[in-house]
Amino acid sequence: MKLKATDVPTALKMLHKYASVALNGGRTIQFTLDPNVFGNNREVFVEFDEIHKMCELEPIAASSICVYIWHLYKECEASNILDRIRFVDPYLVSCDPSVDQNEQAGRLGQRLIGTKNNQLVMMPCNVGWHWILLVIDPHKETVYALDPLLDGTHVEDWKSMMTLAMKMFNMSIGTRGRKTPLWETINAPQQPDGAQCGFYVMRFMRDVFDNLVSDHSLPLATLFTGGCYSKKEIDEMRIEWAEFLSSIDD
Repeated sequence: MKLKATDVPTALKMLHKYASVALNGGRTIQFTLDPNVFGNNREVFVEFDEIHKMCELEPIAASSICVYIWHLYKECEASNILDRIRFVDPYLVSCDPSVDQNEQAGRLGQRLIGTKNNQLVMMPCNVGWHWILLVIDPHKETVYALDPLLDGTHVEDWKSMMTLAMKMFNMSIGTRGRKTPLWETINAPQQPDGAQCGFYVMRFMRDVFDNLVSDHSLPLATLFTGGCYSKKEIDEMRIEWAEFLSSIDD
């Protein structure tokens, strides 16, 4: 079902109108992330179709997740909490069995190395047409799983990779660590349909950020209490996404 025009935030509607002219001819919005965002160089390409999906609340790709992460990175920088959050490139790892899991575990391990005590690593994961968020606390050897479908099946493919990555991290700090990291499933808000998982994962990251900049940070298990996000909460994030992408393409 298509959204009515009144259901699309103004900032996103204006971006869509611009993109329908500027990008329909084949041009993409292309930008290079600050290498500090993911610890590596990343070129991101956003096509008109992806902007349209943001308007229609349809399934979104990793490029949209990257745009929002860069926005959050700049928010972390402005709030002076970069020592509390680190992001993993959603293109970096995959649960695709055809991809070398040891190689991916090595990449993830490198991203964990150098994290500070109480620093959380946010890792958006695509598990085959579905997004989840893993929040890793390397020094506590704990992985928090936030799944907007919460059926318990979407984290299994990541456990062996996470175990290898955590061993790599423990070696870097000179400790043996646990045999396997602890996994905690968070009672995250649940998407109302089969399309909004990417939006929910971005909102999860926003909530973790907001919690860290507050005067009293809550445990994730207390911060998230299930239910469903309101349209206003999803729109707040969509507006941020549209305004940030518009500023990149200026």
